[in-house]
Amino acid sequence: MSTVSDLSRLRIFGDIAKASTAGLVKEGLDIRGTIETYSEMLDILEKELRRRALEASAAGEVEALTDSKLEGTQWLAKGDEATVPVVITSDAIVGSFADGSPAHKRLAEIAGDKLHEFFRPAKTW
Repeated sequence: MSTVSDLSRLRIFGDIAKASTAGLVKEGLDIRGTIETYSEMLDILEKELRRRALEASAAGEVEALTDSKLEGTQWLAKGDEATVPVVITSDAIVGSFADGSPAHKRLAEIAGDKLHEFFRPAKTW
């Protein structure tokens, strides 16, 4: 009867055909769970990098996109081993917002007294 440790050993030797069906199912479910966990972790990391990119954009710390087919900017997130571009496409750039809305409050928090340099108040009827 195969166990997970048997499967690990079989995987190393490339003879997974000898593993039991139950062992394969268990190993598959374990891998699926690991993938889901890492996917959730990656989503959290990407959201935080995107938040930081938007802050960098508000501070003018972004560069033009190198892909001429896209409209927007990019922030270069510098890591110890690599630099990753975080793309801010034009559809992610706020064009307008309601006075006192969550977007207004967040942008005012980021831009401070420079908010008027990016946006002009407008009345609509």
